[in-house]
Amino acid sequence: MNLEKRSFPLTVFALVCAFFLCMSASAHAQEGYGQHGQEGYGQHGEQHMMESPAMEMQVSDAKLEKVASAYSEIQEIRLDLQDSLAGVTDPNEAQEMQMQAAAAMEEAVQDNGLDVQTYNQVMEAAQMNPELRDELFTKLEQIQ
Repeated sequence: MNLEKRSFPLTVFALVCAFFLCMSASAHAQEGYGQHGQEGYGQHGEQHMMESPAMEMQVSDAKLEKVASAYSEIQEIRLDLQDSLAGVTDPNEAQEMQMQAAAAMEEAVQDNGLDVQTYNQVMEAAQMNPELRDELFTKLEQIQ
């Protein structure tokens, strides 16, 4: 397999995931916190390792194809935004362009039959699970 095609920077995954994770932050903020309001602590304050459901996540081939397609579209939107922002000096204009890009990214996810939370979950799992990440790369290569 061509290493160059597989060398999607993980930072791109991280940026896209961070974007969508921020969009659903309120839902995530309420999950995963113990009674003391601190992640990783049990009822009596003892620290414990939290298991990551992303490592164990089972993703169907059809869902992975949808995620790959959405990711490809999001990359195009991100690159277009990056090019467009290069000549912008007005912060309000830049913010408006970013908001439009965010809406377009969310629409790309939904147009592929996914919700943002599902897309985020699969992308997070792909970051942490090498096998799933390889499957996603394969789907992305098929698209391109």
